[in-house]
Amino acid sequence: MTSRAAIILAGGKGVRIGNTAKAFLHLNEKTLIELMLETIQPLVDRVIVVIGRNDSMEKFREKIPLSIDILRDRGKREGTLVGLLNGLNRSESEYSLVLPCDSPFINKEVLELLFTEALEVDAAIPQWTNGFIEPLHSVYKTDEARQGARRALKNGIKVSGMIERLKVVRYVPIEDIRKIDNELLTFTNINTLGDLRKALRIYARLLAR
Repeated sequence: MTSRAAIILAGGKGVRIGNTAKAFLHLNEKTLIELMLETIQPLVDRVIVVIGRNDSMEKFREKIPLSIDILRDRGKREGTLVGLLNGLNRSESEYSLVLPCDSPFINKEVLELLFTEALEVDAAIPQWTNGFIEPLHSVYKTDEARQGARRALKNGIKVSGMIERLKVVRYVPIEDIRKIDNELLTFTNINTLGDLRKALRIYARLLAR
C-alpha cells in the first residue's frame, strides 16, 4: 500500500470575513479545521497543517491533536505555493493530498478516488467542464511536486507554475466526482460571511439526515 500524507493550508487571515483565521470559523460547535480533520485523518498516515508565519502556534495547537504536525511558514516569501512547498518538504509519504482549511464538507470517497487516480502519475487534479481546475483539492506525487514547486518558485509563487512542471497529470472530470458527491460539496469554500451563512445551512441539513 502506498503511503499517504495530507497537507492542509491554513495560513493567513480571511480578509473578506473580518480578518479572521478561517480555520477557526465555527459551524455550530466545531471549527472548520476540526471538521476537516475528522474526515481526513482516517485516510492518511500523516497530517501536516501549514500556518502563516504570523499565525499563533498556540491557538492552532488548542484545536489540533499533538499527533498532527503544525508547520509555520518561514522566510520572506509568502503565498499558497510557498506554504505548499513547506508542506511537501515535511511530507515523507509517496503521495500528498493538498487541501485548503476552509472546505468543511470534504467527501472521503472523493479523496479516495483522487488517491486512486494519482497512482502512477504525478498528480490527480479535479477539472470542471469549463477547463478550470482545483489544484488545492488534489493529490500529488510528493517528490515530483516538491521538485516542481522549487523550480516554479524561481519564477513566481503560483501553484499553476508547479503543475506546469509536472510530467504526467491526470485531470479528473468533475462529472466523475459528482457521481460520488452529488452536490459537489467537497469544493465548498468559505471566503465571505455569506459563504459562512450558507455553510451553516448546509451543515444543519447534513446533521439532520
